[in-house]
Amino acid sequence: MTRHTTRRILTQGKIKSEASLSMDDIDKRLGSYHDPKACILDNECGVDSLSSRNGVPLRANAPLRTSPHAQDCYRVRHFSRDVLHLSSTSLWIVPIKYQCSPRCFSHFIWDLFAKPRVSKLHGITAQHSCLFRCLDFVHRAHVLHPLESLTFSRTGFVDSTSARIVFRNPGAQDPLQLIYTNPARPATKGIDVALLTEDSDYTGTIELTGLNPGTRYVYNISGGLAGSFTTSAESLKKFTVISTSCQKPFYPYSPLSHSLAIPGLSHLARYVESAPPEFILFLGDFIYSDLPTQIEPLTTKYYRQLYRQIYASPSWTRTLRDLPWIHIFDDHEFINDYHPGIAGGEDIYTSAMSPFEDYQGAANPPRSDSDRRKKYTQFRRGDASFFVLDTRTYRATPPAKADGGSGRRSMLGTEQLQELLVWITNEKGWKVIVSGVPMTRNWSEGSDEMDSWAGYLEERQVIFEALWRVGGGVIISGDRHEHATVKFSPPHPHPASHTIIEFSTSPLSFFYQPFLREYVSHDETIFNLPQGASKFGQLTFDSSDEKTWIVGFELVVDGEKVWHYNHSWKRM
Repeated sequence: MTRHTTRRILTQGKIKSEASLSMDDIDKRLGSYHDPKACILDNECGVDSLSSRNGVPLRANAPLRTSPHAQDCYRVRHFSRDVLHLSSTSLWIVPIKYQCSPRCFSHFIWDLFAKPRVSKLHGITAQHSCLFRCLDFVHRAHVLHPLESLTFSRTGFVDSTSARIVFRNPGAQDPLQLIYTNPARPATKGIDVALLTEDSDYTGTIELTGLNPGTRYVYNISGGLAGSFTTSAESLKKFTVISTSCQKPFYPYSPLSHSLAIPGLSHLARYVESAPPEFILFLGDFIYSDLPTQIEPLTTKYYRQLYRQIYASPSWTRTLRDLPWIHIFDDHEFINDYHPGIAGGEDIYTSAMSPFEDYQGAANPPRSDSDRRKKYTQFRRGDASFFVLDTRTYRATPPAKADGGSGRRSMLGTEQLQELLVWITNEKGWKVIVSGVPMTRNWSEGSDEMDSWAGYLEERQVIFEALWRVGGGVIISGDRHEHATVKFSPPHPHPASHTIIEFSTSPLSFFYQPFLREYVSHDETIFNLPQGASKFGQLTFDSSDEKTWIVGFELVVDGEKVWHYNHSWKRM
């Protein structure tokens, strides 16, 4: 039988492009490659004639994937072997396995290449669209929103008799005045504010003292800024705290979205509207200096712009700005996996810390002494005592992964660790440790394992043993873009009631990793959930029962309540 048509010879080893060949011509051309596995592709038959020379259909024994190759050429890979090589002048099939329905594979080829000009146009259009979207995601906010003239105010740390207010007003020509009052009592008080300067990026923090417990106050700052706050009750037996970390504006990306929108803030705003928490703990990565890419040198000017962009987000509501916020930093306030030993570490720290202090740190709870380099702090609320760690400033260089985290290295530094141990021993009631990175090792055995407490296991053990001796404790952490509730049960002879429990929750608004995850159960996992681009947790501390105190935890994912857990603590 002789059939003439436009064909491409497909052999194992030879690459040819031919036209108007008879079957006899093909047999001659095959020569030494006349192998039962050698394939021919007949375009006249709509590519459905993909088969071996002896008529046995071929089957791929695993899914195929395409990847771009040089010179307008594509390869389909089967594991490590090329099985299909396509270009404008040649087609090459290295035969795979027998026993196939050829239609599936041939339709795959046909869909991609039956109309090469149209497909190429579509490909170019798709490539340009993808490039535009990437550039838009990375650069739009930076180009369109430098926000030199931004004005805002927000509430920082509040207790029963004092409150801290952060504000920015670059247009003020004269010293400002803050006036505050209790609406139930018309008398007002005023505080003069020093002239704001470029040295602080025109920000200021005011501390109001001598306030009444459990009282709502409103304030006005000359220049048009206004807000309110509520002082803490004097004796609290039940209160709530929200914890989260990690946010990136304009994520998930949509070309129609505002480039400063933060969807997680919108979820949080709706959640707190009806029942405001006592305060919000934001555990770091409030800004991202280097994701998705670092677009400017790491200067103070660059860090300031990142803070302004966050505070200019349309996702903020007045309710969120009026709630008390406590902020700590993690690595992305500096650069990914920051520690002092990193290349240029001291310069990076200096450039980043001034903006952090102006926008965040000055409104945090008062420090234990006048050392301004100390960013860790402690405070009480009801029957709970909180120690907010600084896990970046003093940490030793992380170990090599092969060390497995063993060795006498410190994340906290000698002085901070000693203050923490004294606090654990002396404080009464709940001991709540706030850490930017998780204490659990369960997120481990991956590329960044040693950046967490998994790289400082001996120091972690010292902290755990101190907590087990006094009845256990609560750890609140973020960083990993997942949620996990984990228990650290005490060894003998401590009773089981001395368990340490950790609630680690993030991100408020950024990516999560449903695939290629790194989770190994070194510690006892109560619950783990990676899914969700927005996650925060609400903790309820209830000490109304004299014998059994309860910490309740509610996990909110993408605006929905998805999990609740109660941890009871028998009082010593």
